[in-house]
Amino acid sequence: MKIGITERGDAGLDFDWLLALKFKTMEGIIAITKDPSKLVELDLPKNVIIHCTITGLGLRWEPNVPDKSQSLKAYKELVNQYGGSRVVLRIDPIVPYTPHLQEAEDILSHRLGRVRISFIDMYPHVRERYFNRMGTEFRRWKGVHAPFTERNDVLRMMEETGPIEVCGEPDFPCTGCVSKVDLVAMGLEEPMSAKRYPEKGQRSYCPCLVVKTELLTNRHPCAHECIYCYWKD
Repeated sequence: MKIGITERGDAGLDFDWLLALKFKTMEGIIAITKDPSKLVELDLPKNVIIHCTITGLGLRWEPNVPDKSQSLKAYKELVNQYGGSRVVLRIDPIVPYTPHLQEAEDILSHRLGRVRISFIDMYPHVRERYFNRMGTEFRRWKGVHAPFTERNDVLRMMEETGPIEVCGEPDFPCTGCVSKVDLVAMGLEEPMSAKRYPEKGQRSYCPCLVVKTELLTNRHPCAHECIYCYWKD
């Protein structure tokens, strides 16, 4: 079994992942996009899951990402088409302080099913990019990850609205982007090989299943030009 995913880029900008549907090379696909409106007109089979990434961080953080109102509208349309188990509201990343946290709370209020979150990783190249765009240093915390107490407070608050899937976050139980939950949503049976993803370089706190397969080939920031992108410029 192979489950394709679009983690290296955006499924609304790079449609190479559709080749896996055309040639049926994957048993399932997880398409992750910051522009869900680009997927609304597609007639996708039941073995496709869509992650609608909506952060509300705004143009200084995400220069070329559509306005959140447009993306929320598309998210609702996709849920109406495919259901709340196959269309995931992905608030990723969260910057856990005001006013950004207020935006995340507002987006969460629109949930219609599954929700995934993670918190911003302030890698050295992300801090440099932040300085170049904002003209000031990022001083909230010194390390890559926000303090546990700040992240935990956000998670506890969000869990009041229902279950929250946490993506690749240290100090928390996490649900992989390719998980048993996804196999069930796709109507697939769990194979014997459906174990944790062991690939070299994978974060130790990522519990994705070994059946995960990347569908996009790019190794550089996409056209959204998000300040927090893990790819270096």
